[in-house]
Amino acid sequence: MVFLWTDIFLFSFIVFFCIVGFIAFRQRHWQMAWKQLVVRPVPMFAFVIMMSYLLIGVIDSLHFQTKLGKTYSLLDVVIHPIGTMEESSYSMPFATHTYHLSESFKKPLKQAAYHIKSAEQYYKDILLRLTFALIEAYILIGLVYLVLAYKLKFIYQESFGEMFVRLAKGQTTIAWRSILFALWLVIYCIFLVYQMGGHYYIFGTDKVGISVFYQAVSSIRTGLMIGTLTTLVMLPFAIFLGMTAGFFGGIIDDAIQFFYVTLSSIPGVLLISASVLAFQVIMANNPHWFPSSIERADIRLLGLCVVLGITSWTSLCRLLRAETLKVREYDYLEAAKALGVKSGAMMLRHILPNIFHIIIITVVLDFSMLVLAETVLSYIGVGVDPSMMSWGQMINSARLELAREPIVWWPLLSAFLFMSVFVLSINVFADAVRDALDPKIRKLV
Repeated sequence: MVFLWTDIFLFSFIVFFCIVGFIAFRQRHWQMAWKQLVVRPVPMFAFVIMMSYLLIGVIDSLHFQTKLGKTYSLLDVVIHPIGTMEESSYSMPFATHTYHLSESFKKPLKQAAYHIKSAEQYYKDILLRLTFALIEAYILIGLVYLVLAYKLKFIYQESFGEMFVRLAKGQTTIAWRSILFALWLVIYCIFLVYQMGGHYYIFGTDKVGISVFYQAVSSIRTGLMIGTLTTLVMLPFAIFLGMTAGFFGGIIDDAIQFFYVTLSSIPGVLLISASVLAFQVIMANNPHWFPSSIERADIRLLGLCVVLGITSWTSLCRLLRAETLKVREYDYLEAAKALGVKSGAMMLRHILPNIFHIIIITVVLDFSMLVLAETVLSYIGVGVDPSMMSWGQMINSARLELAREPIVWWPLLSAFLFMSVFVLSINVFADAVRDALDPKIRKLV
């Protein structure tokens, strides 16, 4: 098994988040916020979609190495043989031949649709595979539904039949119907991939014949890394400097304000681009630091996350400073000062818990913006390594494909679809988290 630096940081972030969540949800106001959240169908639907993306990213972060030195991930094994199927050039989604304007230049695909002999057989085969995936998904989600109804009947003290109907009508304290529907959709997509993946290119192929679906799925890990690792870098700067400026005030506050105002005044894209280019020059001058291409791409991704984290902490720092200025005037903090409690203890025990909801809300809301930032940076050529798959790289390459004749539209559509679903689910869930944690809004929801 091979552990890349980004893999280590991702798993560390997950463990840290689980520990913080366990500690936070032991407090009553967090329990009330969670109860407010789980009853809403749309946020719980988005939560299941988010967890599906996270699961794919975690699976893709478990790397192994063959005896020949080639590195692959567990995701490559799970969706085999999609990642190893290659053609000579472009092909449309579910196509049987290569993509070309002239019929005389079209060639049958080598590793897909080879079992199709006629147009009638093609449509029949597609329909059968869609139907089989649908039946399998209904069977599995039906079993989950029955098990859930059986478990919940003891909680609600009702019969199995009454609990079955209650689940179907959505009359539960948790939005189980919405969760089950989202889970059914995820399961159907999984079965559809297994039914179609080894026989068709679901989203076609690119210029060199690689599956576009494989590129889009593998790009999920890159998006997750950008969001999580950047957050790990950003949080210490924002929390420490924001609390310090608000708590001590005076010259310390003025110095920290001058620092983040100066940093904020520099155009973000320009600062990030210059930092990334400087990092790339250092890597180019020291190729002996990286024994393999995958480690080089991994370090470049880590460097991009560090740069994004260092340049994106100012807005959260400003919010935490303002909230700390308000919290430090509370009576119990004045009493703690009079009793001689040290400043560090007061910040950790009293101020940090009172501003923690702002940290959670800002981090969740900024996560989707960080994913979009990678797309923009890759589009202008200062993003992740070209050998690493990402939605930004797909959109950047699709820019040239749209100018050819005939137009190759499916790589752009695939990247847009995967990225939009991911970002939309995060934003929907983040809005619900904000509503649940804000006492003023909570009364109106």
